[in-house]
Amino acid sequence: MKEKGFSLADYQEAFREAGVESQFETRLTRLCSGMPRKNDEGYIHLLPEPPSIQVMKDFFIHERDLFEVQKAKEAADKR
Repeated sequence: MKEKGFSLADYQEAFREAGVESQFETRLTRLCSGMPRKNDEGYIHLLPEPPSIQVMKDFFIHERDLFEVQKAKEAADKR
């Protein structure tokens, strides 16, 4: 997401387009937890030098916080 310019809004839109928008929050919570599921195959094989789980967790928590502030601002601006 960092290098390709994707945002959590893009991530949410993918769920919306797939017709499963209700799963967005659940998936985001998992990304922010830093605890892979027991049967998670992981992403280690996808990158030559993947970031650590802690780095990923910190990144998604930061992005989630920014996303929530932006959504709140947009909601307030509509009033």
